[in-house]
Amino acid sequence: MTKKILVPTNFSDEDTSAYEFATSIALQNGASIVLLHVIEAIRDTSFEELAPFYKELEEKALGKIDVIVAEFQRKGLSCESVLVYGKRVDAIVQHAENTNVDLLIMRSHKIAAGEEENRLSDLLTISYKVAILSRCSILLIK
Repeated sequence: MTKKILVPTNFSDEDTSAYEFATSIALQNGASIVLLHVIEAIRDTSFEELAPFYKELEEKALGKIDVIVAEFQRKGLSCESVLVYGKRVDAIVQHAENTNVDLLIMRSHKIAAGEEENRLSDLLTISYKVAILSRCSILLIK
């Protein structure tokens, strides 16, 4: 039974479909939702060197995530937000594992049929990597 749903977000319009699926599943199962946003750290620089930049990113992200959490709560759902720094794939997989998530819901981009010339790099998206590495069930929304 699904009791805890993790929904990673980058606040794009496409994430709305993942929010809708999470809402439906949470309402059916009495599950709570954890909304996760990862701020990707820039390689080869120290955090302190870019602290003002990261602070601004964090403040913007917290404002956006609060709006989404409030919308889940308005629908009667238990929802919390988590903001972390790191590599997106690693952070998502680790958070799911460390917090005993039952289901991970995230969006994935569409690849049109007949596009055989797609490069492998086009297929190795964040959602694909998370799906392969995650130990919990995952629902990819297109």
